[in-house]
Amino acid sequence: MFVGRRAELDEFHRVLTGNKPRLVRLYGRRRVGKTELLTRLLQAHPGLYLNVDEAEYEVQRRTLASQVASQAGHEARFYADWDGFLDDLEMTNTRLVVIDEFQNLIRTGHGLLGRLQARWDSKWKSAGPSLVLSGSSVGMMQRLTQAPRAPLFGRITDNMHLRPLAYHEARDLYPGLPEEERVRRYATFGGTPFYHDLSIDRSLDDALWEALLRPNAPLLNEPEDLLRSEFQDASRPNSILREIGLGAHALHDLESRVGVQHGGLSQHLVFLEHDMDLVLHEEPVLGKKRLGHYVLPDPILSVLLPDDIRAAQCN
Repeated sequence: MFVGRRAELDEFHRVLTGNKPRLVRLYGRRRVGKTELLTRLLQAHPGLYLNVDEAEYEVQRRTLASQVASQAGHEARFYADWDGFLDDLEMTNTRLVVIDEFQNLIRTGHGLLGRLQARWDSKWKSAGPSLVLSGSSVGMMQRLTQAPRAPLFGRITDNMHLRPLAYHEARDLYPGLPEEERVRRYATFGGTPFYHDLSIDRSLDDALWEALLRPNAPLLNEPEDLLRSEFQDASRPNSILREIGLGAHALHDLESRVGVQHGGLSQHLVFLEHDMDLVLHEEPVLGKKRLGHYVLPDPILSVLLPDDIRAAQCN
């Protein structure tokens, strides 16, 4: 069920109804609802929707050729190189191209970003389709533009970071439930739409069994899965989240329990808070900022990270 995202859809409508093509980056952590948002976007602004698998680049090119052909109504073309792919998009005369899971092309694209940069600069920025590049690897999507030598540095026209649903949006997932029960569901599953998919049309007890308690439950390894999508070595961020979940809320306690010197967690904490929405630094209404503390805003992670549920399943 799709709910909320009115502000994001309004922003998409604003940028896509202008006179010039736009190059939009949409990013956010896994399962936060990017694909559902893009599906709704394409209902209002028809265009091509391309989903990129994690595969070798030759396989990706064949898959993309098939997707373009099926939506444009022509036979699939062979792409000898990435210029062939961009030529095919151009020949469809579509005004909007959405590429979902774009980070998979970054990993294996073999020159795609350079060719896309050249095509955008030479033609598409003034007379081409608008592009929406969506990805679940937050860090990889950010690196597209972080430095002057980054492939799309200075070219992204609009930047959208999709965050978990607020309560006033998520409550609409449960139209038949009293408000108290809606609050209980949000306090249990937070603002990640996929988690609520496991709760809709079930009692809360059944939802918890389905999501967390049964053998091979889909959310049991959620913390590790989220971190593996961002870090080659997830030991440090996993330690940070785990120790916060175990009660290390003050920075000095957290640094001590992770085993680093003062300031040694700064880079990871900034990324986990501002980019992945996995950590929240709460500051006192009155008092000094340094008296603030770190918490896990996602209730599912706050349950899973101390390993209580997973340990219980092993016993």
